[in-house]
Amino acid sequence: MQTGMRRILTIDDDISVRANIAAYLEDSGYTVLEAENGAQGLEVFASGNPDLILVDLWMPVMGGGEFLHRIRELSSKIPVIVVSGIGVLEDAVETLRQGAWDYVTKPITDMRVLEHTIKKCFERADLLEERARYQERLELEVRERTRELEESIAALKEQEARIIYQATHDELTGLPNRVGMRDYVVDLIHKSRGKEGFALFWIDIDDFKTVNDSLGHGIGDLLLRESGQRILVTVGERAVVGRAGGDEFVVLSPEHATGDAAQELGLTLRRVFAKPFFIAGQEVFLQPNIGYCLYPDDATDADILIRNADLAMYRAKDHGTRVGRFDAAMAMQVNRRLELGKMLRKGLDKNEFGLQYQPKVRLSGGTITGMEALVRWRTQEGLVLPGEFIPVAEDTGLIVNLGEWVLREACLAQRRLAARGLESLVMSVNISARQFQANLPVLVAQILRETGLPPSLLELEITESAMMRDPEASAAALHQLKDQGVRIAIDDFGTGHSSLFYLKNFPVDTLKVDRCFVQDVCKDVNDAVLVSSIISMAKGLGLDIVAEGVETEAQICFLREAGCNEVQGYYFYAPLYEDDFYAAAAGSKE
Repeated sequence: MQTGMRRILTIDDDISVRANIAAYLEDSGYTVLEAENGAQGLEVFASGNPDLILVDLWMPVMGGGEFLHRIRELSSKIPVIVVSGIGVLEDAVETLRQGAWDYVTKPITDMRVLEHTIKKCFERADLLEERARYQERLELEVRERTRELEESIAALKEQEARIIYQATHDELTGLPNRVGMRDYVVDLIHKSRGKEGFALFWIDIDDFKTVNDSLGHGIGDLLLRESGQRILVTVGERAVVGRAGGDEFVVLSPEHATGDAAQELGLTLRRVFAKPFFIAGQEVFLQPNIGYCLYPDDATDADILIRNADLAMYRAKDHGTRVGRFDAAMAMQVNRRLELGKMLRKGLDKNEFGLQYQPKVRLSGGTITGMEALVRWRTQEGLVLPGEFIPVAEDTGLIVNLGEWVLREACLAQRRLAARGLESLVMSVNISARQFQANLPVLVAQILRETGLPPSLLELEITESAMMRDPEASAAALHQLKDQGVRIAIDDFGTGHSSLFYLKNFPVDTLKVDRCFVQDVCKDVNDAVLVSSIISMAKGLGLDIVAEGVETEAQICFLREAGCNEVQGYYFYAPLYEDDFYAAAAGSKE
């Protein structure tokens, strides 16, 4: 079947995600059908007869899990790929048990990964369809050609073995793929019956995308083959090596069943990869991140072992240790994040969120000139800290809904304060990277109309990293916001790219100096010079400057002498609820 005849149904409640996927796949020659939730997806499935389905896990009306259960009642053959965030890894694994063929994590930074996964699923579907045809032919041959029974069975078994091999092995390296490695783990667990242990390693080649982008996918494929061979030679004859996909490999080793032995093998693999690769006249250095877990100490279930090894790899990568073993705290963190994701959805429905306001104080006079809206979440169990739930909201995409609520509520709060006599205070609202990508100017214009807030009294705080994800698109969005009359502040200035490019080309009004620099300005000469330079540069560019995290008299003296306009911090005020903020702001005017 030609690519143009393939019909793909994409189900996601985020219209921007659907649009991006549809645009890319249509350009690749596919016909794309769309649905915004599982229930609508079932209707489109019935009427559109797609060949493959992409489905998000978390959606209103009907989520991906229930949809998968329902679709498997209708069809056991259609390929389903889960497209979800990293924060829902355990749910993604559960969907694989329920019949999903693969999953791709969001956000999708490289659509070629999704296209490759789709192609592999179609190839697998074709292989399985071919296998089914051969099985049907076998039954016909048994009935019609008894004399040729043995010969026909032998031929068909050989073909079946080839199909199974192709469905369980990686085409590029010839190693077992993710499905094949899971089969090996299940088989070894069954054989050992808890009496003999083994180690399971998950290996990720760090920043392999850069290799593909700079040297080309042909060189990248050769490097992956050579990487697999180096691992095979290193781990011993009893070990099984597989390629999980992309730049990830898996090792199953009965000879390294203790923590010390497994750690030593991980370090050995690191040393092996420290040697350069010579491919097509190119000298290339690769650096692996390795996580591992032990059976039966760390888990007795195949899927949980695979998950734990993967978690250990990410922990080793994040912490810079490069080699690390799974521990129970990792699973607890994952479970906590999953639980928080569920609680966040319910919390938005139950109105469990509220706002506090951090006053901004003018150093010359001590009057309050504005405030920064800070979201707070109080559940029945108590207060959940922003540092805990904000990353989960980012990973799950719920930050878009939460951020919209914060923006609207902050604008309404400013209007209530204005009605009580505080007309000129500027309300600052933090904007996440996801919100910034989600047609922010349209949302801001809508909320300003709804609330009646003058645009000049709204300031949006955006981090450097959020703007630099796509500088061209960021500049366009910021200019649209500026044309509306909204103020723009760069939050946590100095902790990201700190590029003079965007100070020149982006319509910025305010720089906010991050608290990590302010806290040591009286102790660290480098911080003092850096903060003074930022303040001087901002004044030279005609920008307002706000120092965050001010807590001591010495910091105040330094910032005043350096020419800082405004400050925030516990020296003056902690974050306040609306009535307390009113009392403080009204008092500062007297």
